[in-house]
Amino acid sequence: MMTTLPPTNPGGLISMRIPFSLMHPKKGEMTVTMNSSEGNVWLPEVTILEPKELTLTQKALLDSQTYRERALTINNLNIPNRAYYYKADGTVQSQTIYISDELTDHSEIGISFNVAVLSRGTSVIESPVSDEFIESLHSIGIGRYDNFGRRLYPFNQAEITFKDSEGKGLSLHDGDLFLGTFDLHYIDHIELVHEDQNRRVKVLTLNLGAYAGIPMNQYLNELPVGMSAQLVSSIRLGSNTSLISTIGGSYTRNDLIRWGTPIALVNENSLYQLEGYLGVSIHHRSGLITTYGIQHEEYSMFAKPIPEMGLIPPVSSTNKTPTWWELTPDQFGGKASGFKIPNDQYFDLVVGVQKKNMAVNFFLKEDLKVNNAPDLQLGIQLIKRFRNKSVHF
Repeated sequence: MMTTLPPTNPGGLISMRIPFSLMHPKKGEMTVTMNSSEGNVWLPEVTILEPKELTLTQKALLDSQTYRERALTINNLNIPNRAYYYKADGTVQSQTIYISDELTDHSEIGISFNVAVLSRGTSVIESPVSDEFIESLHSIGIGRYDNFGRRLYPFNQAEITFKDSEGKGLSLHDGDLFLGTFDLHYIDHIELVHEDQNRRVKVLTLNLGAYAGIPMNQYLNELPVGMSAQLVSSIRLGSNTSLISTIGGSYTRNDLIRWGTPIALVNENSLYQLEGYLGVSIHHRSGLITTYGIQHEEYSMFAKPIPEMGLIPPVSSTNKTPTWWELTPDQFGGKASGFKIPNDQYFDLVVGVQKKNMAVNFFLKEDLKVNNAPDLQLGIQLIKRFRNKSVHF
């Protein structure tokens, strides 16, 4: 049932999607899954300085300073440095299509591809993730007007820009279409328990997968490969109710097949993703199945740490730095990292409806950190199974 909706920072847009499934395959059956999501991202423009060489005295001085003080020291002492520039603002609409074919009763092979569009968030369909709506929720929920300083900046902008010290990077603006990756997947479903009446366990399955992604854009110059594992259980609570739970993760290597020099935004050799789901499935007399659940996701960094980083704060239209930036230097990894764009933990509410060989799932996604990047995502997932007549959890 689940395929993770993509994060809205550039690292997530570039990277491949890892599918997680709660459905047990049937031989000769094909499944088509379509995900559509939208989310808001905002980080004011910031310049990050990385010293090239430091004396012991300079290093000791920078170690004792905050990230802002380090930037001033690097400039005042004319320390040679590499400069990085980053800015993100707008609404991202993302679509993913995943097609799988069941090779046997316990294995499947699949392909997927993804595409995203950056926009200002002014249309009716984007209103739930617009700047105005999100800041209204912040004011109501927190009880303090503009608690994060978001209103110091213009609303309804659309720009994602990154530039590393070599001048390489990406630049997206309103209406730009962004291609992600074309992915190949293989999943083996190992059934550990089936219809254990004593333990009330209906299904306990271990899903083992392998995957590879082919970049469809000029920013990703590597072919990521990886493996995934997921444990899925369904416990009968009553005659028509089941408790569904899953825990799993994936590990991706980006440096096995690589050409040229990657941009610094996505240059980490190893990436991980962890995911868990807990929900209730209710079977109705009409044949309709409804599901209600919560999902948690966690991602690793997309870029390697940069030591002794100096951060030049964003510049607002009123020359005032937002309070949330002052409170969260760790969002950029403190002294350790310049690009830990804080989108690495999510909490999802999931509601689904299923009948026969068709399922629809609705997502409401929120990041677990106060950072506005990204903030609030909505999604819908359509699943259609062909040839066989029924779908079972």
